[in-house]
Amino acid sequence: MPDVFIGSRRNHRITCDGPVCIALMKRGAFPKESISFFHKRMREHLFFHFMVTYIAERRTMINGFTQPEKILIHENLELVKYYPYYKRTLPWYQDPGLCRQVDNWEEPYDLDRLKRMYRFLSKNGECYYIKFREHGRWHLVGDISLCRGAVSIVICREYQNRGIGRSAISGILRRAGQLGWRQVKAEIYSFNGQSRKAFLAAGFRQTGEETFVYGSGVLP
Repeated sequence: MPDVFIGSRRNHRITCDGPVCIALMKRGAFPKESISFFHKRMREHLFFHFMVTYIAERRTMINGFTQPEKILIHENLELVKYYPYYKRTLPWYQDPGLCRQVDNWEEPYDLDRLKRMYRFLSKNGECYYIKFREHGRWHLVGDISLCRGAVSIVICREYQNRGIGRSAISGILRRAGQLGWRQVKAEIYSFNGQSRKAFLAAGFRQTGEETFVYGSGVLP
């Protein structure tokens, strides 16, 4: 059965087919924000690109490239290939404030929803943990993904506003360049000022109300 996700933001994913998804929306199964975003994309004739993602095939979306186990950014920061570690990651997504930054509503994730999110990101792109060294010890402080031409990032609350996100974005852009991507997009809510600043500082430019783009030719 295919995974269906609503929009391009990371939590708008359920496991059902397109018609069932629409039926559930009509019954009020999803937040109003998701429904309005769905209709917006429908009007833009982007239903297939934004709404239905088939992950029956076992290979990742980025064909022909092996995901590295680690991407070194600097001596105190690296990206580590995703592996299940829900004891650490579930608390991030149970923070209502962080959920609002990412998804525009404050409903915490449960374990099943978190697993589906990471499974989707891993099967359709490359997902990494952000690993930061502080006082000689390494900590997982967030995650970052390249998926379907876009980058998404989450930094847990206690490590926000420390320049980690900006550095992680720069590192993932280098990876996108290695993959031959000519352009990378990000969708960021208008109220998420700190995330917008991080992406702009990393070289993105705003091209729409909530759309930011990096690159026009082959990335470095």
